[in-house]
Amino acid sequence: MNDAENCTEQPGRELFIWAVLFSRVNIAMIFWKACHDQIGAALVANLMFKSMAHKAELSEKLQLAAELNDNARFVSSFIKHGLCNTTKHPRIVRHIAMNLRRYNYKPDEKNRF
Repeated sequence: MNDAENCTEQPGRELFIWAVLFSRVNIAMIFWKACHDQIGAALVANLMFKSMAHKAELSEKLQLAAELNDNARFVSSFIKHGLCNTTKHPRIVRHIAMNLRRYNYKPDEKNRF
């Protein structure tokens, strides 16, 4: 296998996901800023943190679950900020609404944005 086959087309996205999986929020935010779709990346990170927190709660690792839930709340603040900035552009709002419907997204009671 040569090096060209091992390369990814979007290394920043791969490093962002790696940082989220290893709960390295500061590193994830560096790569998040370079993402083309920052709202989408923040949504993915939020869902990943929530999923990992749920699994930690099931394993009775409550301190880890609390940390992961904090990370999810932190990332959700970037989603809210990004959505507030995009409401000035109707085309972007339509695009976001279309994607939320496509993925059947329904905000939970704690996380409304």
